[in-house]
Amino acid sequence: MLWQHSTTNYSPYELQFGRQPRLPTDSPSQYLNLSVPPAHLALTSDQRNHYKTATRKASRNEQLRQQYDAFDVPKSQYELYHIDDCTTIELLDQLIQMASTTHIYSIDTECDKQFPALLQIEAVISDQQSTITLIKMAYLPSQSTILFDKIQQLCGIIFTTGNKLYGWGPLKKELSAFVKYRLFDYSRLSIPSDVQGEFKDWFDRVFPRTEDETQYTEPSGNDQDQDQDENVLTILTPPTFDLPTKPINPYSDPKATWSLQNAVAVILNRFLDKSFTISRWACGLDSLLGTYIHPKLVGSARTNDIRQQLTRRENLVAYAHHQPILASSSRIVTITPRTPPPSTLAAISNVLGFDYEDISDDDEIPSAQSKPPSTEQRSSSPVKQKHSQHRTAASKKRRNYIRRQHRRPHRFDHTIVRHLNTNLHHQDVKRRLRHLQVPYVHFRLDKHRNRVVIGLKTDALVAQFNGTIRHDVFH
Repeated sequence: MLWQHSTTNYSPYELQFGRQPRLPTDSPSQYLNLSVPPAHLALTSDQRNHYKTATRKASRNEQLRQQYDAFDVPKSQYELYHIDDCTTIELLDQLIQMASTTHIYSIDTECDKQFPALLQIEAVISDQQSTITLIKMAYLPSQSTILFDKIQQLCGIIFTTGNKLYGWGPLKKELSAFVKYRLFDYSRLSIPSDVQGEFKDWFDRVFPRTEDETQYTEPSGNDQDQDQDENVLTILTPPTFDLPTKPINPYSDPKATWSLQNAVAVILNRFLDKSFTISRWACGLDSLLGTYIHPKLVGSARTNDIRQQLTRRENLVAYAHHQPILASSSRIVTITPRTPPPSTLAAISNVLGFDYEDISDDDEIPSAQSKPPSTEQRSSSPVKQKHSQHRTAASKKRRNYIRRQHRRPHRFDHTIVRHLNTNLHHQDVKRRLRHLQVPYVHFRLDKHRNRVVIGLKTDALVAQFNGTIRHDVFH
């Protein structure tokens, strides 16, 4: 027992960390009480209920993580594209052409602190191939640019009447928050299908509820009146099953709606991580945006922070493109390697309005691999011998100075000039040039004339990239 202050009745450690310290000599506890918030927080009734709901969801997420393998989709079955102000018009033209011939879409949305931040669209081309686009609301180009017109044209084709839109939940209500971005006409929006409701109706009809399921149910509704024993979390492992063995309904309330995580666990025997639901979705998932670089960090702290930020964004992107794939009714029963028997697949496919086809190993799209150089090419190339004598630091500095003085007058012998948005910085221009794979020698920002001068090595490169670098790329 730690010393407690006479006024606060808490020890300094409790005031700082909100709990008693766990020492190496303490015996580990077999139970972890998560549903009861710490007394020092002094939460209101609503805050206490929110706390219990959040801890219940977190414990459910960890329970499924321990029980099932993580859900994953082979990269050969989809193509992922980021839509923001760094997207090229050529890519948007390709997506527009693809959307004009595709009529089945699965859509999901993400919000950042109740503000619409991300629009995830899966274009279902076939049972084995789809295209996923992530449209980031915080990084859309200006509405007066050609790039925005292309994005608006793409969304207009996707959301137009006549296409089949699928979502997990009330999709039309979710899309109403995105109307202010003027990406599509909400009045002409095709009526979406609620896969969540259709899945619940199908499950209740095919697998009627029994009394034995209540011992493995997930609590629903208000947790305020639960007993103290129910607030103690004990990790239990429900019995495993393989369809067509009757799966266990995780909800005690017959009117409760299915979460996508529970549907994936019950039907596909896979774990869908929902810990990223509440995240900073407006952080800029595309690495070309450069938002993962902290401007005030330097040295090893900067390197470690960049690594953590990139890892975080990779996890968010993986979560973002899994959502529409699973919400698509044509994919929810065919994408897992442990597919249920054809009878169950047929029942799910019929209720959701899709025809099911078996997946064979021959249908996988082989990944393109670069051809290694032949033996003759490797033997004919001369082998460069490294100089045995190492240069001193002063010698390297002098050599680099002489090279710079020799090359400096020729940096802009062959140039391409484009209009420049004065709000862009040196790193922004460099990032976009690297995205376009432009082998520039140097570039100069002339903010007095609102232009950027790009220096290349030869006139042939100028002719090659003059059409690739569009005129509004630096707007």
